[in-house]
Amino acid sequence: MLKKISIILAAVLMAAAACLYAQTKTAPFKLPKVENFLPEPPAAGTDEFLLDSVMYEKGKALRDTPRGEVAKADATISVAYYMERFGAVMAHPINPKDNPALAKYMKLSYRSARESIVNAKSHFHRMRPYQHFHQQSLIPEHENENDFSSYPSGHSVRAWALALALINVDPDHQEEILKTAYEMCMSRVIAGYHYKSDIDAAIMAASAAYARLSTRKEFRKLQDAAIAEFNNHK
Repeated sequence: MLKKISIILAAVLMAAAACLYAQTKTAPFKLPKVENFLPEPPAAGTDEFLLDSVMYEKGKALRDTPRGEVAKADATISVAYYMERFGAVMAHPINPKDNPALAKYMKLSYRSARESIVNAKSHFHRMRPYQHFHQQSLIPEHENENDFSSYPSGHSVRAWALALALINVDPDHQEEILKTAYEMCMSRVIAGYHYKSDIDAAIMAASAAYARLSTRKEFRKLQDAAIAEFNNHK
């Protein structure tokens, strides 16, 4: 009887979440202005940039290894990939078909975090490592000589926002979720698309965006639906 009630409750929450998500595919409220609190990216010739350069070389050395293959895969931007990647370390696998409420919750989380850094990327206008060092990246087909948007990292802000979101869904695996997110962030350094300082800035930006997103009653309802669905896994 209790199981039947929980399933009905989950269905109700999922329906409410679907309605909310249709109205809030991106955050229709004021997110923190990242450019107003992040520090300037390290300038060439500084000790901080030297550290970025060292991390770039270390990452480049991993490209022809299994870790490099993972880094290349981590360039994928889709909720299906994110669910597969994080689901591998959670209590049970997740996917868009079996977990529609969770997929919607994840999409809103990473899309909102990414939205929060759009202006910052233009504001800081930082060259990407492959541009600065005039060396081919791990994924040359994605290169753009006119794309000066290295700081902060967009892929990393998505990954970290997803980690914060999924910890609420599966707190028993919080360390594994955070480790996976950090690996995804560092994949961007290995690929030659970002400096380590871009990653650090992205983690700050994602944390700020997710904290702001969590103040919304509508978002918390979407989160509740995702949690209920996840916990009703057979």
